[in-house]
Amino acid sequence: MGNTLNIYKPVGYTPYDLIKHLQSQKKEYASFKIGYAGRLDPQAEGVLLLLLGEENKKKHAYENLDKEYEFELLCGLSTDTYDIMGIPENGTLPTSLLLEKKLKTYLTEMTSSFTMTYPPYSSVRVNGKPLYFWARRNLLSTITIPKKQVTLFDIKLIQNSSIDSPVLLEEIRRRICLVDGDFRQTEIMNKWEEILQKPTSYPLFKIKIHCSAGTYVRSICQYLGNTLGCGALAFTINRTRVGPHLLKDSLQLI
Repeated sequence: MGNTLNIYKPVGYTPYDLIKHLQSQKKEYASFKIGYAGRLDPQAEGVLLLLLGEENKKKHAYENLDKEYEFELLCGLSTDTYDIMGIPENGTLPTSLLLEKKLKTYLTEMTSSFTMTYPPYSSVRVNGKPLYFWARRNLLSTITIPKKQVTLFDIKLIQNSSIDSPVLLEEIRRRICLVDGDFRQTEIMNKWEEILQKPTSYPLFKIKIHCSAGTYVRSICQYLGNTLGCGALAFTINRTRVGPHLLKDSLQLI
């Protein structure tokens, strides 16, 4: 038995959900201390490294591995979580062709060191509390949201499409229903239903990124939405590689 497991995390699950599932379904892991390196949000999927026993002492080294993601940038909408799991607001909708031209330019300019602002709903700690603690209590104005210097080794547009509001609403409803726990689901879903009443087609761009440890794809999406002037969010996030660990080799537990 190896000291790490490359697990596929589906949308809707937390790392702890997968650890509990692994230990209940595979009795050979029941007595192991199991941790993970590199959290994935409930709406993200892909490679999750589980650390077994003494390997947890090397957690920091695993967390510092570079990552690759494929994600979809949904333009014309934004949320307070920078993905679909937040309270939405309408942005603006320039033509998809104009957006694509601008986006390619901005992606080229971003390939280097990048100053990333942490998402308000994230686990980075400020004054001893995670950022989401301050966000849930409407206290963000009382603190300074931290930033981090990260490296974007490569970022490129791989597909341009669109999604109509009825299809978008149904997909958001499906994916939010997959998430257990208190994530404001009812409030969020009510607002999405209100926002997406009007038939609208939203530009959707699939992007691939190779980045240093600690990069939040949600923050990249928020930055691009602001830079493009239309508002944007992470519609999907798929982590395809963590260091040498590839998505194609991931074990599917669920």
